[in-house]
Formats: sequence, C-alpha cells, structure tokens
Amino acid sequence: MRHSKTGVSKREARRRQKEEIVETTIVLAALKLVGYGLGAIGPGIGIGIACYGACVGTARQPELAGRLFTNFIIGAALAEALALLGFVLVFIV
Repeated sequence: MRHSKTGVSKREARRRQKEEIVETTIVLAALKLVGYGLGAIGPGIGIGIACYGACVGTARQPELAGRLFTNFIIGAALAEALALLGFVLVFIV
C-alpha cells in the first residue's frame, strides 16, 4: 500500500525513520566526543601554566622546591579531576 500524500509505502517510511534515528544517534555521539575534547583543553592549559609557575618558582628559590612541587601536584590533580569529570559526563548524558 502506498501512502496517499508521498507515494511511499508504510514499510519504506518506517525504514527511513529508523535510518534517521540511527544517523541522529551517531551525530550526537560524535558531538559528545568533540565537546569532551574542547572541555579537556582548559585543564590541559591549566596544568601547563601550573607547571610553568612551579619551574619558575623553583628557579628563583631552590630551597622551596619541595613545597612548590607538592602544591603543583595538588593543583594538577584537581585540574585533571575536571577533565575526568568531563570524560565521565560524555557517557552519562
């Protein structure tokens, strides 16, 4: 049986609808990954700036190297936690 308005059978219309749903799902999955990639840029830049600061601080006052390194590790861990949170949200949403 052909649909009166479009001239397409119901079976064909259902098949096209399923294809559109699959295409939409694939596009959304790709956009989630792109969003995560963009979200990971911030923590990456933050860790880079923190490492730069720790290196400069150690060069200026070598006796504080241990304290600066400890603070750098804590800051880098917090920044990395943000990136991991974004990674997990990709799979949840």
